[in-house]
Amino acid sequence: MIPANVLEWYLIDPLAPENIGNPGVYSMELIMEIPAGYIGKNVYYYTDYVGLRYYNYFSVHVSIIIKTAQTPEQPDDIITPPDTTQSKFTPSIVAANIESVSISGHPEVVYAGVVIDFNEYLTVTTDSDKESDKRVEWSSVDYYNYGGQYIFHNEGSYTIRATSVMDSSKFAEVTIDVVNRNKIISCTPFNDIDVNENMGIYDIETAYEALKDLLPTTINSRADNGENKALRIYGWYLMSLDASKMVLSPWTAVPSYDLETPYPEVMVNFHVAQRSYSIISGAAETANITLDKDKHATSSKYLLHAVYPTGKVLINAVLEDGSTEELLCEIEYLSAYYPLEPYRIYDGEKGKVILGLGLMLPKGYKALSPGRDCDLYIEVELDIAVNQTSVYEDMWVTTKPAKMTYDVGEPLDLTGIMVRIKNSEGSDIYISADKFSQYGLKLHLGSEDGRTISATETVTVDMCDKYIYIVNTVNQTSAYFGPITVNPYIVMSGSPITANYTLDKDVHATDLLGVLINIFDSNYVPIEVILEDGSTAYLQCMMIAFSMKSLNSPVYDGSSGKVKLGLGLLLPEGYIMSVDSGKTYDLWVEIEVDITVDQTSK
Repeated sequence: MIPANVLEWYLIDPLAPENIGNPGVYSMELIMEIPAGYIGKNVYYYTDYVGLRYYNYFSVHVSIIIKTAQTPEQPDDIITPPDTTQSKFTPSIVAANIESVSISGHPEVVYAGVVIDFNEYLTVTTDSDKESDKRVEWSSVDYYNYGGQYIFHNEGSYTIRATSVMDSSKFAEVTIDVVNRNKIISCTPFNDIDVNENMGIYDIETAYEALKDLLPTTINSRADNGENKALRIYGWYLMSLDASKMVLSPWTAVPSYDLETPYPEVMVNFHVAQRSYSIISGAAETANITLDKDKHATSSKYLLHAVYPTGKVLINAVLEDGSTEELLCEIEYLSAYYPLEPYRIYDGEKGKVILGLGLMLPKGYKALSPGRDCDLYIEVELDIAVNQTSVYEDMWVTTKPAKMTYDVGEPLDLTGIMVRIKNSEGSDIYISADKFSQYGLKLHLGSEDGRTISATETVTVDMCDKYIYIVNTVNQTSAYFGPITVNPYIVMSGSPITANYTLDKDVHATDLLGVLINIFDSNYVPIEVILEDGSTAYLQCMMIAFSMKSLNSPVYDGSSGKVKLGLGLLLPEGYIMSVDSGKTYDLWVEIEVDITVDQTSK
């Protein structure tokens, strides 16, 4: 373990910083300084290239779970601090005294195109033992500067300034001369790399991951003045790859006009066939999980922490050759749904839940059929044995209305609903529907931005399988309940409003499609239906199946005469047939078309 200083941090949770201090899970990014004597390296890939970027800091993503409301350091800055039993305090911070900033021992003349790290020549004298107090800001002009690492591309004199972050009155300046360097006239060849085992190499990424400890980090070169130079390698190009060998070419910061000899290349010889680890399918090693404790997992976000706290899952993967292998995969995302209630949003109620896991495979493995936004998608069955209670949400429906199923035309009935919200002091209070207006709560259908409805709204067909969102207009938080079930209209029978059509022009309708598009303006047909209670309704139904029969000849060929069209129709939402047709369509109707003019081909 190597201690590292925190240079800065920031919250990345969409709810922060407004809600920080309240119970919840918060995401934070820490920027850490790499200690002296170490260097960071970032590896990135393109199709046939791997790039290496060096740096002196790194970032760390952490999740903070707050279970008890926290007292702010400066309570006067917050109008309604959260409830807490902890004592309030104000930290004591003593600023560091920066005595001086100096740069010494640096080269006064450097070659264009060479990276020089001025951090190696920097000294910050201070009474603090914290590395973070020794930070400086490096000046930037018309050349590359990355945290004190400079590369100059043109001749000239340049002034470099390092200014203390803690005390801007303390700084150091040096001037250097940049000259065009000598030409590189030769490079020492690289040794071949022999691969005597199956390392799963099939592209530039798998090649670098397998061989990164064997690949050279510098090019040993010789300039025309006799000087030997070690050129740092910043990336590798994949020049060729076949079953027996691979050729890699290095990239460095030397401009092409300084080269009078090509870079050496690395020859990788495969003495053993390299197998591509292609995954056909996979399943979690533990395919059935029981959550028998209340971990407040009331959403997919909290469910991931409760079931997979490490963010990883062990799977049994089936490879392309039929073999199996255990793989530890990163969970890219988790979704949850109740398998018997497709319109229901997961809310923590006990029952059978299906977890959909989007996984990222380990390095060296690829999926033959990648999932959406992931390498591999699998499902796991979760038995929630204990209702999960809401703790982290600022607003929650703790008790749903007693009535959740309606007939069309009935008024919405919110009797029994109980909603937890935050009052102006930040405390939890529980209110029923009769106090919604008093606390600024409004109802929206389908989403927070859906149409506004009243607490006694007349139920319509379009409300079926929808959630009702309760929006707190005071602090812009929301909760929801549902889905609402609306009993559909039962259709006993149906027939076209217009059963006879005439085609009296030659529109080249020599087949079924030609007749259809010249009879109907769209894919919808107006239908009159008889409902279960004997009443009638007029509906627009979508055509999804068709047939045609000539009444004058065995086969329709465009000749004048009468034809019969059969149409398979889908009923609109909120309507179902009294008897299931057993087909892809709901209702079959027929119409007659009188074609009075022979139809000719185009």
